[in-house]
Amino acid sequence: MLDKADGFVALPGNLVINNGATVNAARAGQFGNSTNVTLNSGTLNCGFSTTFGSLTVISGATTYLAPAGMTLTTTSPFALTLGGGLSFNGAWTFTGASGGGIQTLGNGSSPATLSGPINFGGVNRMVSVPDNAQGDDLTLSGDISSGGITKAGIGTLALLGANTYSGTTIINGGVVRIAADNGLGSAASPLQLFGSLETSSTMTLSHPVTTSFGALRPADGTRLTIGAPISGNYLFLNGGGTLVLAVPNTYSGYTWVTKGTVALANDAALGASSLGLSGGSVRAEGQPRVVQNFLWLDANSNSEIQGPLDLTFAGGIMVAGPMS
Repeated sequence: MLDKADGFVALPGNLVINNGATVNAARAGQFGNSTNVTLNSGTLNCGFSTTFGSLTVISGATTYLAPAGMTLTTTSPFALTLGGGLSFNGAWTFTGASGGGIQTLGNGSSPATLSGPINFGGVNRMVSVPDNAQGDDLTLSGDISSGGITKAGIGTLALLGANTYSGTTIINGGVVRIAADNGLGSAASPLQLFGSLETSSTMTLSHPVTTSFGALRPADGTRLTIGAPISGNYLFLNGGGTLVLAVPNTYSGYTWVTKGTVALANDAALGASSLGLSGGSVRAEGQPRVVQNFLWLDANSNSEIQGPLDLTFAGGIMVAGPMS
């Protein structure tokens, strides 16, 4: 039991809780602001708002009961480390001037979950997620505010809250899944796409996109409408739904479709890219379209140009393989 009087720190150093031990903090201020806490099959009960340097929770551990929230101050790369399958509520605030992100460990077969609000303190924080589970590997379902997110790791990060952060979302690897446009923060906050964005419901994306070999993955039976411009180079569509390109875009390279349908709702929707179909389909949306782009079509796949609206590729068409 930690029960120092207000203004006195009971534990200024680091704390490791092992082997089913329990530490109870009876009041606020029992830990130093730079204390690093590790739980490995132990329990930490904090009934008050608490400040640490960093918190690491390994498989089997139970942690805090503090609706008022937990503040993590470190400028190390990660302030919060979670084992797979762990779930926590309560509010989280990250105050380090840099670093201070979130990572999950590759030690579980089910996703980790944070259901409370998260304040990133005006800093773009890294969220690193390995591929542990079928589907999502880390779910953040509370409101994320003040800052931005850089997604690292090959796993899937689900951003399911009505998020209000206005900084950039950078997907450097793996997958980010959203169920609504505000999963990526406030309207018009930028998206840098080097990995994959998966959308699990029909929506219009309000965020300008910069792609560098990035992928969009609308789920089967849904429509993802891109309502802001796409710049950069190379865009992949490999989800089973429909991607609607609704505004003029400027990206170059290829738009490569291996699954699903790309619907062209603007004559400049493909930007300066060529369109490659290798298992997917393309169609005009809204009215007949004349696009200035080149089309490469794999005749050995199930690719198709859908009707009923006319779609003309003024840049030419090349069919690879025998046509039946």
